[in-house]
Amino acid sequence: MEFVDNAAKLELFTYQHCGRFPKRYRFTLEIEIIHFASSVYTNVSKSNEYPTTVDQYDKRIETFYESIGLLEAMVRKIRIADELFGINKNVMQDWMFLIEREIRLLCGIIASDKKSKKLLSNDGPT
Repeated sequence: MEFVDNAAKLELFTYQHCGRFPKRYRFTLEIEIIHFASSVYTNVSKSNEYPTTVDQYDKRIETFYESIGLLEAMVRKIRIADELFGINKNVMQDWMFLIEREIRLLCGIIASDKKSKKLLSNDGPT
């Protein structure tokens, strides 16, 4: 699945580039940013199974919304890091591309899951 692959790329990219932060930011920004990326990958990996019940759809959609929130928080922390000590322009572009792509992929899946959930709930007993 594309959204899982992109989350894995984002996590790896984050590990590679946070390791280059100045040491005094290791226990603040670096760990937080890495935690966000790892949490997103964990969430989307666990939610990769296709739901078959309304409750499973609800849980999956909720997990994807949580992941989008983590990605938005991650962007804020990366911008703070950029303000404090500067991040290479190309690295910043690539990072933001991966994050934006993951958000778009998750939004697409959420929309698709909502339609499928609605169809499933309409097919239920009346």
